[in-house]
Parts: sequence; structure tokens; C-alpha cells
Amino acid sequence: MLVVVMGISGGAVVNVNDRRLWVFDMREESEWQRGHIAGAERVDWHHVGVAVGALGVSLEQRILLYCNSGQRSKKARDILVYMGYTKVVNGESWAKAKEIVGDEILE
Repeated sequence: MLVVVMGISGGAVVNVNDRRLWVFDMREESEWQRGHIAGAERVDWHHVGVAVGALGVSLEQRILLYCNSGQRSKKARDILVYMGYTKVVNGESWAKAKEIVGDEILE
């Protein structure tokens, strides 16, 4: 079951099977407008470090990143791992990421 809980400054935490998961969409605004995972926060990959800090995401919290192909989300994952985040998953494409959280998609 997917439940969305609004987080700080418009960010959101997604609960997947009763486990909290921060979800960040690394795609451009135009891509986001065509559809995105419910509860995801859209962030440019190169600003992901600032975004997780502003939202109060702790180093131990679970984070899922995705984009269209996995390239931008990989770059964002590398940034967060460098910053000390320990539970960061590159969900790669939007399609693969939605499998992780379920089929809850906003279009």
C-alpha cells in the first residue's frame, strides 16, 4: 500500500509497505509534468545535496532517486554517497522506480 505524507518545504515521504522512503525525481520540469511518482519531489540532480539538507533528510534515511534513463539519478546518488548518505538507491528509470513504490503515478 502506498501512502504519501507531505514533508518539509513541499518535499514528500512515501510509505511503501509501512517503510518510509524519500523519493526524488531528477527529471526536467517538462518531463515531470508528463507524469511522476505520487509524493516524489522534483530536483535537478546537481542540487540534490541542497534539497535533502533543506528537507531535513538524515544520513540514515532511505532515499530513492530516478530519472528517465538512470544517468542523472546515478550522478545524484554519487553526490549523496559522497556526502555520507548510506541508504541511497538509484531507481534508474521512471518505470523501474515506480515498480519499487507501486503503480501510484500522477499524470
